[in-house]
Amino acid sequence: MKKMVMSILVLFLTSCSPGINWVIYNDPINNFEIKYPEKWTETKNGNAVLFASPLQNEKDVFQENVNIILQDLSTNPIDLEKYTVITKKQVIDHLGPSAIIPVVPGVPPRITWNVL
Repeated sequence: MKKMVMSILVLFLTSCSPGINWVIYNDPINNFEIKYPEKWTETKNGNAVLFASPLQNEKDVFQENVNIILQDLSTNPIDLEKYTVITKKQVIDHLGPSAIIPVVPGVPPRITWNVL
C-alpha cells in the first residue's frame, strides 16, 4: 500500500545552530524517521505528528513548527499539483491566507512529499 508523506513546512530555523542536539523521531509502522531539535516538543495525533519549538520569552508569539501528515491516497490517486491545490485551499479555509507564508522571501511556499 502506498502512503504519501506530506509536510507543510513553515519553518524558521532561527533557533537552530551548529551546536544543537538532535532527537530522532521514529515511526516503525510507517517506516520513516526525522531528526528534530531536542528542546522542541513532539505531539502525535492519529496520522499526524507535530514538532514545535519552545517559546523563547513572554513576547514570543510564534512557535516554529513542522507538521507531518500521512495520508493513504491509493483509493483516490491524484497528481502532486492537484494535491497541492487542494491542500493549500484546506489550510487557507481553516486558518486564513496568512497561514501559508514563504520560507524564503519571493519564493512561493510548497508542499514536499515522498511516496513510501
